[in-house]
Amino acid sequence: MSVLRYWIPVEVGAGNVKRENSVVSVRADFPRLLNQFTDKWFNPDSVTVYDENQQEIPSQYDSLDETISWIIDGVTEPEQKRTYKIGFEALGRELPFKARYPRYPSNVDLADMDGGLRINVGGSIWGGRHFTTYIYSGESVTALGVGGDLGGPLWKPSFCPVNGPLGNLVRESEEEHPHQHGLYISYGAHISAEGTNIWAETVKGPWGPCGRIVHEAFESCTNGPVYGRFVEKLAYTKPDGYKFMRETRDVKVYNLPAKSMIMDLSSTLTCPNEVGVRGVRINIRVANSIREMDGGRIENSEGGVGQEQTSREKARWVDYSGPVGSGWNGIAAFDNQSNPGFPTEWGTNAGPMALVGASYTFPDDFLLHGILRLKWRFYIHDGDAKKGKVNGKYLDYSTPIDVTFGKPYEEKV
Repeated sequence: MSVLRYWIPVEVGAGNVKRENSVVSVRADFPRLLNQFTDKWFNPDSVTVYDENQQEIPSQYDSLDETISWIIDGVTEPEQKRTYKIGFEALGRELPFKARYPRYPSNVDLADMDGGLRINVGGSIWGGRHFTTYIYSGESVTALGVGGDLGGPLWKPSFCPVNGPLGNLVRESEEEHPHQHGLYISYGAHISAEGTNIWAETVKGPWGPCGRIVHEAFESCTNGPVYGRFVEKLAYTKPDGYKFMRETRDVKVYNLPAKSMIMDLSSTLTCPNEVGVRGVRINIRVANSIREMDGGRIENSEGGVGQEQTSREKARWVDYSGPVGSGWNGIAAFDNQSNPGFPTEWGTNAGPMALVGASYTFPDDFLLHGILRLKWRFYIHDGDAKKGKVNGKYLDYSTPIDVTFGKPYEEKV
């Protein structure tokens, strides 16, 4: 029995940027497109993408934001264009088993493991390589808190480890600055007298008592062939537990080779209902082996090299790289053009406190019911910034891909 399938021709252009393994993510109103042909309901499980050779390629439809995503395999030169077609169907027939997850042999998998969301890349039904664990709940990961505090509830979530091709690129909690561990967001003052401190991790002065960033719920957790994604609700609390600010955190990890991994993090924050130092900071406490003092390298988008030329300097991106395992790996942080104050001023440190971070402040006249939206991309790569093509990856991130839809049509299959 033949059925109707609907198609949209798509042209994807690189623009003036050379791209490699780029992610295409575009919104498509499939119900409206379907209504041009029928009044039946759209089947979200039916969306597929075919390349110019008429071969189906891994793709992912996300009903959360109505986007279809896929990865352009290999290199796309400047001004080069590629053609695809997107297929979809109406509800009304049972799809074959391959249309259900896991449809493809390589996926990004998220598994909740008692307070830690483990993210693996490149496997099928829980396999592949361990990229990172998002520690969001449970006991504190602090090794030795400031003032001697030990254990207790988690102070703030963090990503740790963050694995590159040859090993972990971030540091776990250690005795020196134990509150700096992994990749994480912090808030507020450095000492409690200046406002809520969710930077240090202690109940004792002068830094404490500190507040916490508390996991409330995952709105969604998605496995898929293009990316794994979670959307999380968090509360920022004072030492007494009062919730003075809320955050929605949206994270995507893409299904890319280990030598060029990408993670996107967006944060939507309500205005903090308190006085004092009000601002958030994105931080990466890098692994000891890639500290500048131990032979590592710090670079930024403006040509700065080392702490002297990169700390307290505005830049579109900043990169740490150094010896990891049997070779050289790096991790770069990309600022987003929509962030306030772009390009931001980054703090870097040669060591021993090898931290990279950027602060974003709520102004005094920020509306009480206002929203602050922040976005970053983290690029984990082989080699230093030059070998890892960090600037090219930043241009791929900051320069939109040209996507043009053709006229939809139907055919019997």
